[in-house]
Amino acid sequence: MANNTSTVVPVQVTEASSVADVWRALGFQSNEIASLLAVDPATHRTDSKLHPLVEYEAAELDIPDDVNLYFGVNPRREGLEYGRGGEIDVTRVVTLFADLDVKGGALGSIKECHRVVGKLTNALGIKPVVLIETGRGLQPFWRIANTVSSPNVIHDEDDRLAWKILLARFGGLVQQIVDEVHPGARIDDVYELARVLRCPGSVNNKYDDRPIVTATVNAEARAVSRNKLLATLDRRDARSLGGPVSRPTPKVATDLEDAEQGFRRSPAGTPITTTWARPCGGTATTAT
Repeated sequence: MANNTSTVVPVQVTEASSVADVWRALGFQSNEIASLLAVDPATHRTDSKLHPLVEYEAAELDIPDDVNLYFGVNPRREGLEYGRGGEIDVTRVVTLFADLDVKGGALGSIKECHRVVGKLTNALGIKPVVLIETGRGLQPFWRIANTVSSPNVIHDEDDRLAWKILLARFGGLVQQIVDEVHPGARIDDVYELARVLRCPGSVNNKYDDRPIVTATVNAEARAVSRNKLLATLDRRDARSLGGPVSRPTPKVATDLEDAEQGFRRSPAGTPITTTWARPCGGTATTAT
């Protein structure tokens, strides 16, 4: 007599040991530039790192507990010397993400955040590849496919504008689903090319209990194609979150004073941190 009992194969969901694991799961290539941004919660001064992924994988990251640390969700162009990079510096769009907070006027519980993630998963037909828990919310990530018929590379400014519109529309889809789960709840308008989000392994200093930011990776999650994303947004009639989308423009300092203010260095020109990233065994060049 045949045995009709099916074998359940568990999904391989593992905890990310570093932000490099998250970047790799999102599809960053070894030579692509990844960005980290540290913000002093007291002074709001910033310190940033811009290195190829392979250097972060070989680095010792010593993250101070008293800063808020964020990572760039998309690769940046080579040649950036300071800052986290802006929209015009993004070279590929590797991920969709949702930023779901538990706070007044937004979602009411982590359970509601998980319900939103489930509904987004059903809409896309694909599970998130990364799920970050910030201590007061969730940030799911879906990897974007890069194929001949549906590339995620930004070749020119028309590509950049098209991706900017798609991300804004995805933000509109997130808002739709949040409203289904918790009518009247609002989300932050953060669905942009150069977005930075809370880094796994860091402390969320926004709250008194200072929770640790954690991440899990689903190694079996498939990637969503640009064409599939567009079809989903059209089917749901998702509109751009925040209204009409404009073409990205470079931000240029108008004089030396503006440039120095843009660097946002602490007194005597010393960055707020100096040793929290050590690629390839050396002290990383710090830019702010």
